Amino acid sequence: MPSPIHHQLLANRLRYQGRKFTYRVDRLKLPHGPEGEYEYLEHPGAAMAVPVLPDGRLVLVRQYRFAIARYLLEFPAGTLEPGEHPDATIGRELEEETGYRAQRWQKLGDFYLCPGYSDEAIHAYLALDLELLPHPPA
Repeated sequence: MPSPIHHQLLANRLRYQGRKFTYRVDRLKLPHGPEGEYEYLEHPGAAMAVPVLPDGRLVLVRQYRFAIARYLLEFPAGTLEPGEHPDATIGRELEEETGYRAQRWQKLGDFYLCPGYSDEAIHAYLALDLELLPHPPA
């Protein structure tokens, strides 16, 4: 992750506390001078798997996304639970969403989805040597 730039927090207002995110408005003085209000969403982060089958095909899941009223094909992913390490999140999510268990994991890196208004970081992993569980979750 990039090094943070330090700013002076002048005020912090909680606007909404939800199950998945928190909406805040901060008044900041930035190092290069300007002062202003900045709106953002706090999110605990998520872990995402890029599962690769032995023949090289990728495993995707079909998810309904209500914000855009569409189904999308996505890599399996899930929100981090409080205090949970991304390694634990991704193993659970891969099994729940696909019925596969990875025997080998490789960290791909971390990235931000929408850094202009959210601190949500995605922890991405390559999932290899997949094994189909005998009784996959429904």
